[in-house]
Amino acid sequence: HFSSINLLALSASGKNAATKSRVMQQVSMDFITSSFLWVGRKPDGSRDTEVDIDGVHAVRLAWMKLMMNVYLSNLDYASGKQVLEGRRIWTDDSSELDQELFPGMIGVCLMEELRHDLALLSERLRQQDRPRPEVGFRDVEDNIGWDVQCHVDYSLVIIKALSKLFGRLDLYTNVTDEQAMRAGNLRAAVFTLFRQLKHLRLAS
Repeated sequence: HFSSINLLALSASGKNAATKSRVMQQVSMDFITSSFLWVGRKPDGSRDTEVDIDGVHAVRLAWMKLMMNVYLSNLDYASGKQVLEGRRIWTDDSSELDQELFPGMIGVCLMEELRHDLALLSERLRQQDRPRPEVGFRDVEDNIGWDVQCHVDYSLVIIKALSKLFGRLDLYTNVTDEQAMRAGNLRAAVFTLFRQLKHLRLAS
């Protein structure tokens, strides 16, 4: 799963607009968002506490790379518009039927999940000593998952993706109160994580 998504993401990396456009025709923003949100969830949409969280992070990392390379780094206005107006990106806009079928997904949206995952890493790093030279926290287990470094790598991709999204000032002419609130929460989570990474000498 990870390898196939990651390969598609790599094919859309760089500045080749034609390649990005071809991938965009095959994989919509809504499909990427939905696939990302369903990783690590039970059929009713609730979080599956039996799966390893860093396995979830590994797969989500691949989906986030694909989203970033195809949509967030694409300067085409239409792609940015999909990010602002896509389903479950800024809010839970699911139908009543979806809420009845998948009660565990009520209230779930992309920006809130990103904030949650960043905040969880900050919590994990508070329990860690200095990382090992060159390998960081690779294969370091804790009470949450089997590889803290996997969560670090995933979170750095999130931050990179968000910087591309929020760098598109042309997209933010009619920001809703909820979008502003979500963006503010994400900003706070990024700053908290950055302070933790700096404390561990993983950021300067």
